[in-house]
Amino acid sequence: MAENMPDAALTLVESLGIAPASLEQLATDPAELPALMVHTDSAPSTVRRYKSGQAVMQYAWSVYYRAAPDGSGGRVDVASVLDGIRDAVTAAEMEMPAGCTFMRTVAPRTVSLADATDRYETYSVEFTTEYITR
Repeated sequence: MAENMPDAALTLVESLGIAPASLEQLATDPAELPALMVHTDSAPSTVRRYKSGQAVMQYAWSVYYRAAPDGSGGRVDVASVLDGIRDAVTAAEMEMPAGCTFMRTVAPRTVSLADATDRYETYSVEFTTEYITR
């Protein structure tokens, strides 16, 4: 179940239709930008266990958005794009793997600059998805 969480996160991010998305890899060629990457921050952790065998779990993950400068020497406002992604992801119900029930997704931190070069800028936003296993 937990091993399918990255795929569930990727499916949600792809459904937003903002840019091509992948797991754990991000384009560096400006011709392939903008691009999104879903990254697992840590293995799912148990928040609470019940005698019934159910457990409340948390999956920590991030979305990275990389964009090239706009060609006029200016920078693309990727932070505002990720703000939109954060709002859309936290409002959506993630399609969960079999045996899991979605509870909520929160973005506890603001958008942050992860990397910047003269060829691209990369920003990220962190998420925590809570779900119940059966």
